[in-house]
Amino acid sequence: MPAALPSVQHVAVRGMHCAACVGRVGALLQRVPGVTAAEVNLASGQARVEGAVTLDALDAALAGSGFALGLRTTRI
Repeated sequence: MPAALPSVQHVAVRGMHCAACVGRVGALLQRVPGVTAAEVNLASGQARVEGAVTLDALDAALAGSGFALGLRTTRI
């Protein structure tokens, strides 16, 4: 089983094109068990996710909606 991520994770999100996409990605990430906060930025193409959650769980939450994780960076 994959280990949970640190408390703050910055992930690139592919497939966002507008403000509606930002809202959709934010809502999808917020629904993932273990996520305590999610902020999405269209200009940077990144999401800041707080909580104990795996990358696989985040990617799975986005997969069916036309979005996907890109490169990932972690800040502890």
